[in-house]
Amino acid sequence: MRSIFKFWRSSAINQHNISQQPILSAQQIADWGQELEAYWASLPSSQRLSELALFGDQSSRFRGQGMEYEESRLYQPGDELRHLNWRLMARTGKAFTKLFQEERQAQWVILLDQRQSMRFATQGQLKVTQGARIAGWLAWMAQQQRVQIQAIGLSETVSMTPVIQGMNLYQQVMQALAIPCPPTADQVEPKLADVLNQLKAHWPNGTRVWIISDFADLTESDQAWLTAMNQSWHLSAFWIEDPAEVQLPAKQPLKLQTHHQAWLLDNQQQSQYQAWAKPQRDKHQAWLKQAGVDVHNVQTTDSLQRILAAEL
Repeated sequence: MRSIFKFWRSSAINQHNISQQPILSAQQIADWGQELEAYWASLPSSQRLSELALFGDQSSRFRGQGMEYEESRLYQPGDELRHLNWRLMARTGKAFTKLFQEERQAQWVILLDQRQSMRFATQGQLKVTQGARIAGWLAWMAQQQRVQIQAIGLSETVSMTPVIQGMNLYQQVMQALAIPCPPTADQVEPKLADVLNQLKAHWPNGTRVWIISDFADLTESDQAWLTAMNQSWHLSAFWIEDPAEVQLPAKQPLKLQTHHQAWLLDNQQQSQYQAWAKPQRDKHQAWLKQAGVDVHNVQTTDSLQRILAAEL
C-alpha cells in the first residue's frame, strides 16, 4: 500500500503534462505579488505587527565594537586601551574591557523542494506550486523589511541565487524558483539533509532558514543534525501536503492512476493506507519539532488568508 501510493505521488507530474512549464508563469507571479500587496494594505496596523511577529527580530547581533554597550570582561592582552572600563577597574582594582554589540543585516535562506514527491496534486495546485507561492510570500515580507535573501531550488540538481536585497527582491526570488523542474532520466535526487549540511557552511550564524518541503525523505537519524544545526541557524519548516495525503477521498472504489499504471483500492485498502499515513506524518513532524524546528502546515488548497490565519 505504501509503495503504491508513493509511486502514484512521484509519477503524478506526468498526468498534468506540465513538466516543461514554469512552476508559476510570469502572469501568475505578477498576480500573486498583487494579492500580497492588497492583503498587506488591508490589514490594520495591529494585525501587521502580529504578522511580523512570525518572522521575529530581523536584526542580527554580533559582538564587536559597535555603539551599544553590552557587558565587561577581564582585560586580555591585545584589547584596546580606549575600551577599558575605568570605573569598574577603580572599584575592583582589576582591569576590565568593555564589550559592545553591533547590528548586522539579517539574512534569510529560502529552500524550495522541487523534487518528484512535490510535483503532485489531487486538489488545488501542485505541492511545488503552493511551495513557490509560500516562497513568494516570504520574499515579499523580506522586501518590506529590507532583509537579504538567498533562494535555493532543490530538484534533481541544486540551483541557488547569490545573496540578494532591494526593492526587486520578490521578483528575483520568484523568477529563480519558478523555472521548470522536469525530471531528469536516471538521475538520483539529492537528499534534503545532504544539501543543507553542504550549504550551511556558507551561511552566517543566526541566518533564518526557511525549508519548504513535504519532507518525504526525512528519517529519524536526521533529528540529531537538525538539532545541532538549529543551534547556529534558525530553522523554520513549511510542510506542504495534498489533502489526499491526509485523508483519501470517500470513493468506492478509489482509482489511483499515473500514465503508466492504475489501481483500484477497495475499502479495506483505503483503511490500511489511513492507518499508516497519519502515524507516519505525526512521527515525521515530531522529529522536526523535537529538533526545535518551527513547523507550519500548508495544504495545496489553502489560500493566503487561511495560511496566515492558522499561523498567527
